[in-house]
Amino acid sequence: MGGLAQTSRFREWTERADRHAAPGTRDCVMTDLVMSIPFRVAQKYGEAYPLRRRAVDLSRELGDPQAFLTAGEMFVGVD
Repeated sequence: MGGLAQTSRFREWTERADRHAAPGTRDCVMTDLVMSIPFRVAQKYGEAYPLRRRAVDLSRELGDPQAFLTAGEMFVGVD
């Protein structure tokens, strides 16, 4: 996904998803994770970290095991 994540089209769609995700939902968890990908690919870990941390925290608050597992995997870099 590295090349795709660096495209303006990818950014456009992730920003669109972010605008439409209802606050405090699983959609926010997934959107934060996807929005972190371009930063991770570009090795801008300081910019990816807050998005991934927020996704982990929200998935925990929601009590959503699947979202938590996905967020946790991406947080530790298993993407």
